[in-house]
Amino acid sequence: VQIVKGVLPAEYGGVAGGQINVISRSGTNNFNGSTFYSGQNEKWNARDFFSTAPHPVGHFNQYGGTLGGPVMRNKVFFFGTYEGYRERVELNLDTTVPYQAVRDEVLRALPQPETKIALDTLYLPTEPIISATGVVNPQVGRWRGLGVRKRSENHVVAKTDMAVFNGANLTFTYTRLRPFSLDPRPNPNGANDREFPNRQDRIAAQYVMTRGAWVSESRVGWNKAYLARLDKFLSAIGPNQPAEIMPYGRRVASFSVSGLFSTAHSEILEMAGTSYSVEQKLSRGFKRHLVKTGFRFMRETGSHINPEDPAFTYQTYADLLANVVNSHNTTYGAPPHGSRLDQYGAFIQDDWRLGDKFV
Repeated sequence: VQIVKGVLPAEYGGVAGGQINVISRSGTNNFNGSTFYSGQNEKWNARDFFSTAPHPVGHFNQYGGTLGGPVMRNKVFFFGTYEGYRERVELNLDTTVPYQAVRDEVLRALPQPETKIALDTLYLPTEPIISATGVVNPQVGRWRGLGVRKRSENHVVAKTDMAVFNGANLTFTYTRLRPFSLDPRPNPNGANDREFPNRQDRIAAQYVMTRGAWVSESRVGWNKAYLARLDKFLSAIGPNQPAEIMPYGRRVASFSVSGLFSTAHSEILEMAGTSYSVEQKLSRGFKRHLVKTGFRFMRETGSHINPEDPAFTYQTYADLLANVVNSHNTTYGAPPHGSRLDQYGAFIQDDWRLGDKFV
């Protein structure tokens, strides 16, 4: 591992703050490997003091291994590693929700089918809300329950090293990541659970060749990433809605009453992009000088959307029954689009050693 910080040399242009160079493991003429496992479950864990479940329900498993060795002795080697984990854990959830009588009154005042769809995202109270003076709130209560959080990952790295000729070395590396997470929300049947279905794939190739005092380094890279945060309720569309003109333009709205309750509010965030890079460096030592020169080209492409469902806010419960809106917010996000950024760079530098103790 090499860490470069402070005033960066010209060959590390395009970055700010610092540069970390890491050389990953490679195969050898002997086969070598390793495995590991780590696990937890409800049989080994104590019950959380605040849990409403009689015994904690959840497990965590992390496992993986490595394997490396020769394909052709002294010529071609391989190395691979895999790491995966699975987590399923119950979490304590709570929220403020209206009683059935309040729901019925709201449905009579606002008889649209979307009103029922929005109210169906709320549980009925499991306990009353009592003020400091001992007065029970007749409109809303508190729901307490459990939700299941799920997380998983499948991480793969595969690497091949080839001795080409005259000391030259060619390396290919492939990296695959599939992290996934589901966070529960206090809504029936996971009506507004949030998912993070992220993906990333990366391929890199490097060719290093030496001849006399010259050293040549050539690199090519490809990286594709998808990052998302998805709320399930944004997929809800009213039964009598016409076709959408703009994506997510006719989703079921959420509404809230200040100081009382709010229905499920949802949004999604999706970012996707692919980058390509080509880099070439040449270096030569000459007496007390180490001269380096090179160029780099990088192309970055991407897209981004971030729509939300329409949100209505009512100042009082009477305003809700009369449909007197205090505020309204509609966010469609950016329309589907693509972007591209090209970067070109070149450098030349001279590491000049003034003496045995100075550079």
